Amino acid sequence: MLFLKLILKILEWLLNGPEKVSNTDNRKDLLTVSDNALAEIQARILKGGFSSGVAVRVSPTKWADGEVDISFDDLVGDDRDWEGRSRGLLLLIDKRDEDQLSGCQLDFRDSMFFARLV
Repeated sequence: MLFLKLILKILEWLLNGPEKVSNTDNRKDLLTVSDNALAEIQARILKGGFSSGVAVRVSPTKWADGEVDISFDDLVGDDRDWEGRSRGLLLLIDKRDEDQLSGCQLDFRDSMFFARLV
């Protein structure tokens, strides 16, 4: 009986808990998004069946100067990421990557994403 009460309490918490947890101290707009990048990201969100509020994680690669990877992520309030917005997208950037991405524009060309200084 105690186990059942615990399960019900957990279900109640999950159903009534906040959809997204965010720390306003982690808000910082580091990147802007170009028209090409926006169109490609929106197409991938649609194709992947992600919710409209999904966050876009931007991470530098080790392969080429300015090349970045993007992935889709749920917003989780922790201190590792900067949360920014551009063109209606929620962007997540690891704080360790701030120096590489700050002041850049996210662009898409030749089937790749790039961050270039603007």
